[in-house]
Formats: sequence, structure tokens, C-alpha cells
Amino acid sequence: MKTKNNIHILFIILFLLNVTNLSAQDFFKKISKGIDNVTKEIDKVSSVLTGEQAGGSINFSSPSKLLKLNPTKIDRDGNKVVIEFTATNLSDKDVSYAVRGCSSGSCNNTYAIDNLGNKSRVQIVFGGEVSQYNNRTWTILPRNVAVKMVVYIWDFDVKATNITQICIEGYTRDQKEMSGNIIFKNVPIVENKEESVSLGN
Repeated sequence: MKTKNNIHILFIILFLLNVTNLSAQDFFKKISKGIDNVTKEIDKVSSVLTGEQAGGSINFSSPSKLLKLNPTKIDRDGNKVVIEFTATNLSDKDVSYAVRGCSSGSCNNTYAIDNLGNKSRVQIVFGGEVSQYNNRTWTILPRNVAVKMVVYIWDFDVKATNITQICIEGYTRDQKEMSGNIIFKNVPIVENKEESVSLGN
């Protein structure tokens, strides 16, 4: 009888261990699923960091091989979008360079168009100088020195998720080859203002 009871107790213990094991498996499955979800969110952010979203890769072009561009950051706060990048003068001398802002969204050579087809006002801070709307703002581009440029896009449609194209008019008398439009295409926009996006170093 004692042996029979011991067998019953053993079966009960084995049963409980099996239930505990199943519970542990469920627990670890939930953890694994949570990790997978976090990984997916990280991948989404990583895709934005490299400019690779459903809308494609960020494309940017300089008017000249002597003007090197490096996008660094995108930030959105409501209907304002801020894009930062650096411009480096690769010529053999310092250059006085000008950019033009746009007050109405309908300027010929400086504008921003979102994926809904809206044009927005554009203001630029370049080398610490603030662009006057519709007028050229000048700054010095020292040779081989990265100079920060900040582009402010105002009245951006809160429903838009992408800037199809940004065009900034650039001009210099010192190195005519560097004159022309600075262009960015397929720029992804982060909806949450706390999620500023870094695009590089």
C-alpha cells in the first residue's frame, strides 16, 4: 500500500513538473515574441536611419563634385520639419556661398514638396547665417571644412509621411561650377517629435 501511495505521489510530482515545464515554455515563448516585436521596431528605425523605407532611399545631389553634402538628421515637430546636413568645399580655395529661402512655397528654385503634392515654405540657416525669404544669404565655405546647414520646412502637412523633393538654390561667384541646386529626394519623415532621426555622422 505504501509503495502504491509512493507511486501516486511520484505521478503527481511528475505531472506538476510537466505543468511547470509547460508554463515555463509559455513564459519563454512570450518573452521570445516580445523580443521579436522589439527587433522589428528597431529594424523600422534602422531603415529610417539609412533612408530605406517603402518610399525608397534618400537621394541627394550636389550641383558640383566640389561641393560635398552629408545629411545628418531629420526632426519633425507638428507642421515643422528640420533637416540638418553639412556642406564641404572641396575646391582649392575658400568660397563665398549663398543659398536662397522661399516664403510662399511657390519659388522656382527653392521649395519642398511632400508626398501629397503640397509645397511648403523653406528657411535655411547656413554657417550661422539665417536666410532671408526669397533673398540670397551669404556665408564663407572654408576649403575642406564641413559647414552645417539647417533647413526649416514650415506649414508641413501633418498627414504627409515623406518629402518627395527638396530643392535649395545655391550660388557662388568664386567657383561658378559650385553654383546650382542642392536636391534631396524621398526624405522619410518621423511623426513623433521625440524621435529625431540621425542619418549619419
